[in-house]
Amino acid sequence: MKLKHLIGGAFFIGVRTMKLSERILKEQKKLLQKKSEKMSHRDWEEIMGMNRDTFSRKRGGAITKKNKGSV
Repeated sequence: MKLKHLIGGAFFIGVRTMKLSERILKEQKKLLQKKSEKMSHRDWEEIMGMNRDTFSRKRGGAITKKNKGSV
């Protein structure tokens, strides 16, 4: 009897998940898909909120200020 209950529960979960995925709109599916394009210079500036020329990326992706030198 427990085995029947487990099988029925697994079937119910599978059907329920399928119904939820059918409800997602096409626009939402596009948003969920991973972006295949690489990040552009404009995207970087929008995320950082500042000019990229004053900042640089170091090893491991760390963001640091560029040295301007002594004046």
